[in-house]
Amino acid sequence: MTTGSQQGLAMTAMLFLDEGDIVVAENPSYLGGINACRPYGCSFLGVDTDEDGIVISDLERVLAENPKVKLLYVIPNFQNPTGRAWTLERRKQFMEVINRYDVVVIEDNPYGEIRFKGEHIPCLKSMDTMGKVIYLGSCSKILCPGLRVAWICAAPEHAVMYERLKESLDLQCNEFAQLQVVEYMKNYDVEGHIRKIQAAYKEKCDLMLSLMEENFPASVKFTRPEGGMFIWVELPEGLDADGILDEAVEAGVAYIPGEFFYANDGAKNAMRLNFTTVSEEQIRKGIVLLADVLKKHA
Repeated sequence: MTTGSQQGLAMTAMLFLDEGDIVVAENPSYLGGINACRPYGCSFLGVDTDEDGIVISDLERVLAENPKVKLLYVIPNFQNPTGRAWTLERRKQFMEVINRYDVVVIEDNPYGEIRFKGEHIPCLKSMDTMGKVIYLGSCSKILCPGLRVAWICAAPEHAVMYERLKESLDLQCNEFAQLQVVEYMKNYDVEGHIRKIQAAYKEKCDLMLSLMEENFPASVKFTRPEGGMFIWVELPEGLDADGILDEAVEAGVAYIPGEFFYANDGAKNAMRLNFTTVSEEQIRKGIVLLADVLKKHA
């Protein structure tokens, strides 16, 4: 058990990284995962992604050319920030590649339960025959972020290492928070609760996408997620999302510029939108306001 998935990320970096090692992440990726590795003197390489997930040919090239790669950090389900989910075939190909190299994979899966379209796809850990995948799960997106109840699933030899390190950090996770989760699962229908989340997020996501299709300039592209919390928006080349953020905020709407989701230099013409924490009325107003700003530049 860990205090949020972020502690799982931090502990993994502490256990596996030495100065001079290389961490590979998707382009783009969750900044918290990247930042968990920064204190240990490692460097970062990005691997391209497309609509089906991580690009296998680019992954193979990066691993073949860089023997100091120690960790791969990936979010196969409804990735933060793009909202994309890897296909089953892409997952199988990924496992075939990493089994040929001396690397450890961090599979971060906080969003996997929040699938509101399409069929469930098995996690990488379920395909792991060599004990290379460190799986991180969390209650944050299905119960309550503030409880900070999360977990690591790993091969026995790795689990022992995590247990010893965890004891040196804080002895154990908040027991009261864990008991709250246990009691909820005993007394309430967790799967039914997740279905309510899925339905609510689907409605908001569909609304946001339809408004973007209706109002955004044709030159603006965006993902169409089947779950999770995020939509990734790509602006025309040369347009800086960070540069027009102040203008958007002044108009009454905010977003996260895409360049901050890259370990190294990233795409400036991108942004992340979140459809889960706002009301439908706020979505209607916000997308129109953002569209007006984009029309001045795109």
